[in-house]
Amino acid sequence: LLDYYLTSNPADLDKFRQEARELKTWLQAKQPVFTAQGEEDAFKKLKAAYGDFLARVESQVQSNRPLPAGPEGFTASYAEVRQDYRPVTKACDDVERAESGRFAIFLQESDHALQSLQRLFMLSLLLLVALAVTLALLVYRGMLAPLRARLSESQALIARQEKLASLGALGAGVAHE
Repeated sequence: LLDYYLTSNPADLDKFRQEARELKTWLQAKQPVFTAQGEEDAFKKLKAAYGDFLARVESQVQSNRPLPAGPEGFTASYAEVRQDYRPVTKACDDVERAESGRFAIFLQESDHALQSLQRLFMLSLLLLVALAVTLALLVYRGMLAPLRARLSESQALIARQEKLASLGALGAGVAHE
């Protein structure tokens, strides 16, 4: 746009209009991304500010008012474009703030979800340990305890039989004498 104001070359104006159309198309494509209320409002203000800027540019181009030549012309053109574009940059800043705020909320929600998952993981781990201990206890009571009891009974029976055998040998010795 500044090139056009300085040179009055129609090709510069056509290039500006082409890039303005591309930016409008890009803005239309990005609109569904802004779903939160604050983001959506800020984005609508940005689109409106950009539309107003383009309308002001077109009205200035249509008026064909001459600008001073030389450095004064550049300074005047720059100041005018900057003044006209200021609402657009402010709206861009508002969109960025709204998006940053929404992102901060997203991060807080994500952090909360991660903490909840961590608590669930720890609870699951504790339950797994409790189940392992319970399983070990059941295996002991169901398999090892009866085997241990039978072993004790067998050892007691062997000891009794050894005592009876000794008693029998003693009785045979006494009878022989």
